Amino acid sequence: MVTTNEYKNDTKHYKGMNISIILFVFVLFSTIGLYFYNMTIVSKIEAMQTQVAQVEESIKKVNEDEKVKLYVLIQANKTYLEKYKYLSNIPMFINSLKELARVHRVVFDGFSYANGEIISQLTAQNDAVTLASAKTTKFLEYFRKKDEHIFSLGFVNSFQGQEGVSFWVKFQVK
Repeated sequence: MVTTNEYKNDTKHYKGMNISIILFVFVLFSTIGLYFYNMTIVSKIEAMQTQVAQVEESIKKVNEDEKVKLYVLIQANKTYLEKYKYLSNIPMFINSLKELARVHRVVFDGFSYANGEIISQLTAQNDAVTLASAKTTKFLEYFRKKDEHIFSLGFVNSFQGQEGVSFWVKFQVK
């Protein structure tokens, strides 16, 4: 016959065993659940990788287009193109200054160009037809009365000479 003490010991043993079995079943179901969850995540990742590969292939095809290549090249060199935009107009500026010199019979003694401004020294000489001061006056009136030039003339504040009048001019490119 089983005594009370022995029965209590057997019950403790079964309680410990029940907890172990419950824990084992919980871990087993958790493992199975995580396994299937992992499989769904892996399949989603593979589907996304397939989509990424398709998009990369599409991008590769778009980048092979000549217009896109040209656009990328222009965007990469945009600052240089903007910088040299005005420099490409220098021959036009020189031709305009030559024409002004020819029409008004004056001489431009070189010029410098920076930030849309042309600075030059201008000299008018007396000749048999016109005095240097009259040439200078006609030149300045020409810029003040007409607005059809590619330059706008800045204020001229000093003149030098009598036989030949020299002065500095500052043109702003329009």
